[in-house]
Amino acid sequence: MYACARTTKINHFRGTSTTQNPNRGLEPSPSSYVTRRSKEKRPINVEKRSHKKRKIICPLEEEPIQTTPPEWLLNVMRREENGYNPKLISTRQLYKTDLKKTEARLSVPFKQVKTPDFLTEDETRIIHENAMKIRDNGVPVNFVDPELNKHVLELRKWKMKGNWIYVFVKGWKNVLDACKTLFKEDDVYPLWSFRSGTGKLCFALTPKNSGRGNSLPGGDGASTSGESGQVPLPIPPARYSSNSGQGCSGESSSSSS
Repeated sequence: MYACARTTKINHFRGTSTTQNPNRGLEPSPSSYVTRRSKEKRPINVEKRSHKKRKIICPLEEEPIQTTPPEWLLNVMRREENGYNPKLISTRQLYKTDLKKTEARLSVPFKQVKTPDFLTEDETRIIHENAMKIRDNGVPVNFVDPELNKHVLELRKWKMKGNWIYVFVKGWKNVLDACKTLFKEDDVYPLWSFRSGTGKLCFALTPKNSGRGNSLPGGDGASTSGESGQVPLPIPPARYSSNSGQGCSGESSSSSS
């Protein structure tokens, strides 16, 4: 009798122990269960996503790029001993740093250069040696501002914030003085390069309104564009025979009688 009762108690104890969960402490809490279900059943509005359009930011250009040299530039080239080979370098927007005399330079990032082959092999080598501190000076160039004043500047290249840029130095202050009433921040000026009749590298910041039908002061006062708007390009290396005594400023270099 005693043994039977003892066996019954043991069986009862064993049965109770088998019904208990050995991993009771590892059961998920109600809050974690709700969080998991909310993540699994979160709806995705595919239709709404498909109608979304990604905004594309394009570089701002206030005016269309003029790839044909304006008549203003062609007249300047003729006065530079019948210059030739005009190339659009950049549509240059003037920033605050460009107008500061303390900066004393005009910069053109490589990424903004539209015609990168404007340098000869020797000029490229000189600019590179100057950037590598092998040479003291860069390439001397003639620079014509929008007011038709000609300046002597120096072209170099610098590396700023990991990017290469062309810089015009040694004379940019004179350009600012000559155009102090003209240059305004955020103004856009097309920057062109060309070769003088002797092959010298020249640059010109053309006026904003230098399109067809404009003539330079000191010339014949008439437009050569005609109805077709086409202006004949100077042919290298012939020299311009008439009005060869006039400079870029439009004033005759001969003395008055």
